[in-house]
Amino acid sequence: MGIIDNGQWHMATPEEYNHIIAASNNETSSYGYFAYHWLLLPHNRYRDESGVSCINGTTGCYWANNASIFDFSGTPMVTASLQSGKDRQNGYMVRCVRNEIPESRIGVGIIVSPSYQGTEASGNSYFGISSNIPYWTATLVTSGSDMGTATPEDFSFEPGDNTVHTTHGSNTQNIHVYVKRKESTSSRSFRVRVEGTGLDGQTKSTLLTIAQAGYQLRASSELSTMGVLPQKGGTYDLNINLSPTDVPIPAGKLYVQVVYNGGQISISDKVETVSNTYSYPISITIPANESPSLIGLTAYIILMRNAGADITLSSLSINQNGTK
Repeated sequence: MGIIDNGQWHMATPEEYNHIIAASNNETSSYGYFAYHWLLLPHNRYRDESGVSCINGTTGCYWANNASIFDFSGTPMVTASLQSGKDRQNGYMVRCVRNEIPESRIGVGIIVSPSYQGTEASGNSYFGISSNIPYWTATLVTSGSDMGTATPEDFSFEPGDNTVHTTHGSNTQNIHVYVKRKESTSSRSFRVRVEGTGLDGQTKSTLLTIAQAGYQLRASSELSTMGVLPQKGGTYDLNINLSPTDVPIPAGKLYVQVVYNGGQISISDKVETVSNTYSYPISITIPANESPSLIGLTAYIILMRNAGADITLSSLSINQNGTK
């Protein structure tokens, strides 16, 4: 076979071709030309002992260092094997491998999780994989103890109506995810397993979590812009503005409660909520501060739900002047 190792590179061994067969999982490349899987060993022709160019471009043959050949064929699905006893006068291609192959590694990088609004169209949620493995597979876990809390049908690796739960990547790469909108105050999770076999023959895997946050109902009012309240107090007409404004508002009653030193000193009238209404007029009377000193009040905006516990939507610290 001639020189098969120059101290830096060597002809691929049968074991190293078996690593590639194990890593390929019999899937095809999508780079626009025929190749053995995503590891990109191109389909090729060879010359026989008479110098005639053979094969029609749907197979590939590569010498191994023991005079066997790595042979693959088929499209779009490819099968591969090592074969011995081939005529050494045939001109097959040669694959060279570095003598020092780094240990395979795979880990999780940055995860940008979706909000309750989802990322069905934008795809601006993604996870990063940091790896030196040339081909790996990412799969949504849809059953068992490693599965997340969310419905698998709400997750896809591709936009559109079809749900795709498996995708592939190479080395260090970001993978975009498409998650459906979930109108809930509770978060939920999807779990993805990423696995690949490196050029050293070692299979590495990691499990990551993509958390979709629930929305948090919040409220604001003009009390935040009034500065220090006068000592004599007064009646204030407020607009309670709720956010976010793209979710249904729970049925119940909104009101404002003002507390001083742990005790309630005032409460507003209560207004009924409407599902798709996000602004509500409320009136509250704050009594005079009869102490000589400035005091600190806390105003709470509360939603008293018809079903479920009350929710505090905001709290605001405000000051009120004293008699001196």
